[in-house]
Amino acid sequence: MTRDKKRKRTSWRVGWVPELPIFETELKAIDYFVYLAGYYGITGSEAKSLARELLSRFGLEDAINRKLSTFSQGMKKRFALAVSMINDPPNFIFDEVLNGLDPQGIAFFRELTLEFRKRGKAVLFSSHILSEVEGIADRVVFIHKGRIIGNYSMDEIRHKAVSALHLTLNRVDDAVLKVLEKYGEPSALDSRRVILRRPSVDSSIIIAELVKVGVGVLEAKYEERSLEDFFFNLIREIEVSNRW
Repeated sequence: MTRDKKRKRTSWRVGWVPELPIFETELKAIDYFVYLAGYYGITGSEAKSLARELLSRFGLEDAINRKLSTFSQGMKKRFALAVSMINDPPNFIFDEVLNGLDPQGIAFFRELTLEFRKRGKAVLFSSHILSEVEGIADRVVFIHKGRIIGNYSMDEIRHKAVSALHLTLNRVDDAVLKVLEKYGEPSALDSRRVILRRPSVDSSIIIAELVKVGVGVLEAKYEERSLEDFFFNLIREIEVSNRW
């Protein structure tokens, strides 16, 4: 198979919505859609019917006969999405698709991505809006300065990024860890600090139990970690390891 044929075969299996869609802006939406549909062998009345169906599906039914130059950024992204659906591919690439969108537009793409996932389609989704990634993704790849610094499933991240109680004590030893095991998942950070993940009771109960067995509690604080916190913690870990 030649390189051109491989490229064409691959493009048939991937729908792409770029961060900044670029079109022939002096053409009407329906005319440009029909032109692009020809690439997939869809022409004439079939192409026009598909254009009306997909453009209407993505909220562009009143803009079918408008020039693309009159479209807002959000409308251009919706048009790019409609075009990417011409042959209903099994895979999609959304490149910073949420940038520049209003809350309604963000909600639209979020719901669409979840719909694709339910239908068994694969979506590669890049975004700096980590709160949105957290609500959509099954797996997250973190990239910093052009380099992959982490690749985790959301289940792994939820386990690592759960709420935790950070304790600074006058000592951390096996006896202390044994007490804390009754209330969560303790991990000693050093001889005086311990982190208790997934605490099952209020911190006051844990502190009272430690004091009862003669452990001095110098500081106690809760930490609720978001995906953004997780990302920045990865960066800090890399910067520390690079110093050594």
